[in-house]
Amino acid sequence: MRLAGYLDIAKTGPTGHDYTQEAFVFGELGLKVKTIKKTWETTVLKANGVKPVWTGGKLSAACRAELQRIDLHFHDLRREAGSRWHEGRFQLHEVRDLLGQANVSQTDTYLSARIAGLRASMRRFDAARGKPWQTQGR
Repeated sequence: MRLAGYLDIAKTGPTGHDYTQEAFVFGELGLKVKTIKKTWETTVLKANGVKPVWTGGKLSAACRAELQRIDLHFHDLRREAGSRWHEGRFQLHEVRDLLGQANVSQTDTYLSARIAGLRASMRRFDAARGKPWQTQGR
């Protein structure tokens, strides 16, 4: 099931009542979290099949090692969103505005362009010029 499906299911609380639009996603559904760091780490571990073990407010050494192995940071979501918008044909200045960045060159440097996206752009460019892109040896 995709994330949208889970979020759709999560619109209803255990009592059967729908959460309001102001409800929160992380932590105990519908409730505001005190710190995003603990919630993020718990979410990343659970998403990777690891049961988070917290002792005295600290994550166990084994769980901390798993987080390092997984190597996913909250900020990575922002970069991924920007890259997907750009691949989805948002103009660079639009992505800049959505990310709240100061200038287009900062946005361009920030985004991670995928080779598949570059190849698709080259195909569109060549098709518009009437010269199909050659894929010899690929």
